Amino acid sequence: MKTYKKIVLFDMDDTLSDFKTGIIPASAYRAIDLLHERKDILIGMASGRGHFFFRDQRPDIKADAFVCVNGQCATVFNDIVFEGRVTDADVKQLHTMLEGMQGGLYAVNSFKGIKTLLDPKDPVMALAHSVTRLKDYGSSFSDEYTYHLLQAAFLPEYDEMFEKAFPHLSFHRYYEYMVDIFPRETSKLRGIEAVAKHVGLTMADVIAFGDGMNDVEMIEGVNYGIAMGNAQPEVKAVADHVTDTVNNDGVYKALLYLELIKEKI
Repeated sequence: MKTYKKIVLFDMDDTLSDFKTGIIPASAYRAIDLLHERKDILIGMASGRGHFFFRDQRPDIKADAFVCVNGQCATVFNDIVFEGRVTDADVKQLHTMLEGMQGGLYAVNSFKGIKTLLDPKDPVMALAHSVTRLKDYGSSFSDEYTYHLLQAAFLPEYDEMFEKAFPHLSFHRYYEYMVDIFPRETSKLRGIEAVAKHVGLTMADVIAFGDGMNDVEMIEGVNYGIAMGNAQPEVKAVADHVTDTVNNDGVYKALLYLELIKEKI
């Protein structure tokens, strides 16, 4: 394995790419190419997305480490260095509660895809399901595979009820009616710690970019956290540096500011 001096990690949606369009700015591609040319930086993604997304839909992203499904599964050069899971008991209880309120529930395996466990019956929840384009993905995803993360459709007014019923789980609302659910003791930050350890580095060697509420702990916990100009206020508040927006070359400008890349476009 190569000897690295630093790790640079990017969140995906609204950090490396525009969430609405899926477009990665040309400057971000160029920035990653320049990082690769250094050969002493491990480049990675730290995202709520699964490995299957990067493998099947974004093979254009040149990364060697992936901290996926909000830290539930982390790999370096395809080696699994950390893996968390949602228990069968929690899945069953969540299913029962959500069924009673006509909500939806979906299981995610970072490698295999997404599977519907409960279709939303409430009209609002069904609309949320449609807007987020959440659908089954991966024909080989069966019950024998680990549920790294759950996604649920329920109204924000039920947040407190779910948090009290499952104090050991984290609930991250990423859309008005959609929530990521995973064990509280796991997170992007824990996955990043495993990646760093695997390549002989520590959190003191990690730089991370993010924008959303699920990035707050990561941005605060790494050595140098960078918030995008379009980031949530809570992310900006804990960041070491706030760069420009995703569509205004924010990634490129921050790496230039840190002198990790040297050219100007």
